[in-house]
Amino acid sequence: MEETTLILARHGATEHNLVRPYVLQGRRMDPPLADVGRRQAEALAGVLKHHSIAAVFSSSFLRARQTAELIAELHDVESHVIDALGEIDIGVWEGLTWDQIHTKWPKESKAFEQDCSKQGYLGGENYTQLRDRVVPAIESLLNQFVGKTVVVVGHNGVNRAAIAHWLGIPLGYSRRIPQANGSYSIASLRASGGKVQTINVVEHLAGIPGLE
Repeated sequence: MEETTLILARHGATEHNLVRPYVLQGRRMDPPLADVGRRQAEALAGVLKHHSIAAVFSSSFLRARQTAELIAELHDVESHVIDALGEIDIGVWEGLTWDQIHTKWPKESKAFEQDCSKQGYLGGENYTQLRDRVVPAIESLLNQFVGKTVVVVGHNGVNRAAIAHWLGIPLGYSRRIPQANGSYSIASLRASGGKVQTINVVEHLAGIPGLE
């Protein structure tokens, strides 16, 4: 069976990811990697050194591109941008904490948490819309890289939606799938779709200063 090995990574942390409580970050802010996030990306690149990587892809957002470029440089391959891999649109909730959101929009935030596949972020996307643009973009790589390994650097929501789709679980549960900054998951891309092998590998991040 023809297949492509997909290493699906999440970008390293930005300052918005590191602050406590963390700040929601989607498509409307484009911060760079924090120092800790760069160390995560470097550790990610290093742990993948034993894989024969044919190409690296990322969204157009700076945090994903910076992570992808570190991986591509270490493996001496090109890094490419796929616009469809951009993070979910968080709408008017971007830049806020969940406590702020729950206080100001209790009805909408409760509906989102009950089923994010139907109720999207207020003024943004839901997870069905996210899946419908992300999964075809990733699965199209099979046509170009049959029998090879590619890295895709995505985002929290992006990766969750794709993994939930390939696992065949309702998208409403996708936010239960962990995707730590600098983590990676592995899936096999086939003509019939994806088959998930591992989820949220984080051992390479142990000992990085600044992480809890």
